[in-house]
Amino acid sequence: MIAKIIPLKRLPKHIDILDYTIPKTLEGSLKVGQLITIPFRTSNIFGLVLSIEKNRIIQKKLKDIIDIVIQEPLLEKPHIHFLRTISSWYGTPLGATIKMGLPPLQKRKSKEIVIQQKEKTIDKNITQKPTYHLYTNEEHHKKIIETITKGSTLFIVPEKHDIKEIKKLIPTERKNDIIVWHSTLSTKQKFERWMTIKNTKHPILIGTRGTMFLPIENLENIILDKEHSEHHKHWDQAPRFHTKDVATLLSSIYQSNVHLMSFSKSAESYFHIHKGTYEEQPQKNNTQKQQPTLLSMADERRGRNFGVFANASEELITTAKEDIFVLVNRRGFATIAGCNACGFHETCNTCEQPYVFHEKTNKLHCHYCQTKKDLHKTCPTCHAPISQLKGAGTEFVEKEVQKLHTNRNTHHIVRIDGDTLKIHLEKDNKPRIIIGTKKAIPYVRFTQTTGIIITDIDKQLSMPEYLAQEQAWHTIQTLNYKRREDSAYYIQTWNKRHIVLRGIKENDRWYRTDLSARKKLSYPPYTYLVRYFYGDEVEQSSKKEAVKVYNKLKIALTTHQKDSTITAPIAMHPKYMRKKYWYMITVKLPITSWQKDLPWINTHIPQHWKIDPNPISFLSP
Repeated sequence: MIAKIIPLKRLPKHIDILDYTIPKTLEGSLKVGQLITIPFRTSNIFGLVLSIEKNRIIQKKLKDIIDIVIQEPLLEKPHIHFLRTISSWYGTPLGATIKMGLPPLQKRKSKEIVIQQKEKTIDKNITQKPTYHLYTNEEHHKKIIETITKGSTLFIVPEKHDIKEIKKLIPTERKNDIIVWHSTLSTKQKFERWMTIKNTKHPILIGTRGTMFLPIENLENIILDKEHSEHHKHWDQAPRFHTKDVATLLSSIYQSNVHLMSFSKSAESYFHIHKGTYEEQPQKNNTQKQQPTLLSMADERRGRNFGVFANASEELITTAKEDIFVLVNRRGFATIAGCNACGFHETCNTCEQPYVFHEKTNKLHCHYCQTKKDLHKTCPTCHAPISQLKGAGTEFVEKEVQKLHTNRNTHHIVRIDGDTLKIHLEKDNKPRIIIGTKKAIPYVRFTQTTGIIITDIDKQLSMPEYLAQEQAWHTIQTLNYKRREDSAYYIQTWNKRHIVLRGIKENDRWYRTDLSARKKLSYPPYTYLVRYFYGDEVEQSSKKEAVKVYNKLKIALTTHQKDSTITAPIAMHPKYMRKKYWYMITVKLPITSWQKDLPWINTHIPQHWKIDPNPISFLSP
């Protein structure tokens, strides 16, 4: 007898399943999903049983399985199928993908794994379509969760700090069923919680993205909260998955209900609701807060106000007796260093991105290459005596707030951005003024915040990314959802007529305009987009490799998959990052068949390329 075994070790894709003979002593005991020990090269490693073949003719001498580590299977057949599909979608080695569904495996602790036998089936009330729930406040949010949290439930939130919020909303009678999972748990915590998940009859598993790979038997409900959030995408390392795609796969395998919910619909969800592929639950609570006030910076300049704050914003900061939050889109002191005389701008020689000036170091920083340089005292192009600093970063805005509070000691002034390594917030009763990027939002005490100011929404609205406007939209809606009803909310802008800002009072108008633009460009949700990208230390080598793979893939698609379209290689933005030059190819797949088309296309992509289905960034590596 022969068994197909998945070595639990990161190996090249072409050797991710190996054949081993089953010793006579183990023939009656071996089961699919068991953890076993196998010889591999010069050592013994863990493996997982994929299948058992009784009548296959052995063509060559195979090694024997050494031993069964745990008698009860760690993973059931459906979950192994799920993880194999994930491996094929995202181009990750099967052994590494399977390990994502297992507890941390250590030889000394493997004997401590005890799997209790449970009933394998339950009666489920399954809906055919994903259900969408739009909530308008936390009480409404709580009522929805109380209604749908039945049986074994997988609750996925975009960020770790969201877990605490969701735990409060789970019905009291089910709080003992809650198991929390996130990437920062210790190895011991992950081991213990995996065992609890495996041996609890109807768990409520709450966690961030990676929680989706854990084995929950009899899974009844999959809930994605704040479904609009970009943090539902695992973008920075393989597998580069989106929780919505994984939820669809889990639902098809386990016959589970999928619930998407948020206070701000994603454009994709808006599309599916209106197409009828999602079923939207009627809103029982329609209370809406007053929308933010737009402040024209062009009008401020005409009124001789050349500061970073509009007059109304400045008055809010100087008169507030409670907390204030100032959202700034960029860290640093000034976002552009350049010359007013000839238009020269300081840009990084390597990645061609604008340098950002930091007052603390008195240097120009490239946030992509992590390089620094001195600021020119005279323009290197026209030799004008002064280089101008333009664009207000978080450091500059912090300094302006401090000026407004000179000789006043009413507030703690705190900056929180990507440069803030350790966040310290005084715990006294003194109010705060927090200046920060989106990183600061979890630290804002919204119940004590009397005013919110967005200083530079235009930068995000002008980014060359197809999701940039939507992300700006959700940032605006997030602050509006979280703020107190009586708080002031100002958005400073140079373009009050921008469709995102006009859409604040006409939601449907913005969604329809944005989706119309995507349809013309064949962008999601009208197609399924996949990025393939490659980096090399030598730019020409990177470009040459990209052209070679593009030509190969174009022939394959033209011959076998005419419904897909491919774009020629382009440099990414920034093209130099993490010490490599990056080029990418994009493929647009039919929305109805991407699940079967994607694995086939991936077989034409070299091992050293990055595979990024359903990306949240078009250009960034």
